[in-house]
Amino acid sequence: MERNALLAFVCSMIILFVYLQFVSPLVRPIPPAGGLNQPEKQTEKKEAKGPQAESTSPAATQPQIKSSSIEAPSSSKEPRRITVENDLFQAVFTEAGARLVSFQLKKYRKTVAPDSPPMEMINEKAPDRTPLGLELANKSIPDLDQALFTADKDKLSLGGHQNTGAVAFSLITPSGITIKKVFEFKSDSYLFDLSVTIENNTNKNIDDNLILNVISGPFETTGNQYGFTGLGALIDRHLDEEELGDLGKGLKKTGIIGWLGYENPFFISAIIPKQSIEATVQAGLLDKKVVKASFIGPAVQIKPQEKHTFNYLLYFGPKNLAILKSLNISLDRAIDFGWFDIIAKPFLYLFDYSYKVVHNYGVSIIFITILVKIVFWPLTHKSYKSMNDMKKIQPMITKLREKFKDDKTKLNQELMSLYKTYKVNPFGGCLPMLIQLPVFIALYRLLGGAIELRHAPFCLWINDLSAPDRLHIGFDIPFVGGIPVLTLLMGASMFLQQKMTPAPGDPTQAKVMMALPIVFTFMFINFPSGLVLYWLVNNLISIGQQAYINRNLS
Repeated sequence: MERNALLAFVCSMIILFVYLQFVSPLVRPIPPAGGLNQPEKQTEKKEAKGPQAESTSPAATQPQIKSSSIEAPSSSKEPRRITVENDLFQAVFTEAGARLVSFQLKKYRKTVAPDSPPMEMINEKAPDRTPLGLELANKSIPDLDQALFTADKDKLSLGGHQNTGAVAFSLITPSGITIKKVFEFKSDSYLFDLSVTIENNTNKNIDDNLILNVISGPFETTGNQYGFTGLGALIDRHLDEEELGDLGKGLKKTGIIGWLGYENPFFISAIIPKQSIEATVQAGLLDKKVVKASFIGPAVQIKPQEKHTFNYLLYFGPKNLAILKSLNISLDRAIDFGWFDIIAKPFLYLFDYSYKVVHNYGVSIIFITILVKIVFWPLTHKSYKSMNDMKKIQPMITKLREKFKDDKTKLNQELMSLYKTYKVNPFGGCLPMLIQLPVFIALYRLLGGAIELRHAPFCLWINDLSAPDRLHIGFDIPFVGGIPVLTLLMGASMFLQQKMTPAPGDPTQAKVMMALPIVFTFMFINFPSGLVLYWLVNNLISIGQQAYINRNLS
């Protein structure tokens, strides 16, 4: 039984570590969120079974308009920069392609330093690496992503009495095609609208697929490295997340696209088509860390003297569950805790609620840990009692093993009889712990990737619960920098807990159990301090609980 209990415990810890580090979240069905809009009434839509990811679309039945050059940025006319500001962000657009070149979040900072600049969502500054550029798959209008648009204003400031506003970028090609990109904003939202209207003022049909691009490098180069970073998409009501390393060979998927975005544990930039229709996601790496993701709409036909409008929603902001949930566009599915999502999400709501009371996320972690221990008190009590009962009959078990060492069948019969006589469940010590394991893993996932902990102070030197705990003492310690005080305290608490736990009868097993605190200390040394705080408080409460139970059972 001791061997089985030890094996179960060690295997559980290995599964916990391997799963949380290497297993990607499962794909699960969720409600549809929308797709590309239907054509306007005056546009005759050409039927098509879905977009192609290649650079050309199927041949059209009507003559297509020939490629025509359009005005590009030049020294004679420098593209202007247009600033849009509301209560939550400051965005800067360029007339070159009507693309975003900066998007700063006012309520989030790059680092914990008091003079740190606002969090910047666009770190790629090359003209061809900024987001929201347009392309046409069949090149009906070439070089559209860098064409020189004309904005209708230099600046837009929202807030106070002005709650909404728009910036319009327009372009007329030499052949007479008019393209208009209109961005509409609200004063209190990270979500904004984009409408793209193509007006065909020629005598030829335009048959093509409109492409809207999201290009992004890492939002942050430091901080939490344990959450997901890469491409996320909602395809056919399923969440699909691709790590950066998996995009090296390219990606192409067709279906009902709910949203498409680049994300890290704390932030996301996403395209959300307004209505449900089949489209294609295509993505790849421009270099090792920069992702280009394209939303390729279905083939449309714009007849002479007609126009077609494509409508999208855009979100550049935090992966805050309450904010994303309130948008009602299924973007909250970007916050995913894998198999244990159903457990972690309620804890996140509780976590946010407790913060409103105590105004300190470190204290909120302590509160939730105490609550979990209270809920599982009966199971823990049963586990400790079972281990104590097993300790009492351990000498008799040892004698039986010696007596029947050559007769396994007889040994098992005698052991079952012994357990029945003394009313001991040989699995009573480990089963309650296994039942609690999903909750522990859910909290592990939650505390390792909640934006609420980003730059959240606790006390003393701990000023960022999403970063590893380090106490700096004037010089760097090799490999770790500062002293990981919380992690060392956690390891010490595990060692004390092991000393209080009834030791296995096998000396080798006892030594293995005593080595686990050292293993966990090294494993946790670079984990977010909020997670380490949870584990430390959990151990301290367990020590007190175990002392109480041992005294009452002695």
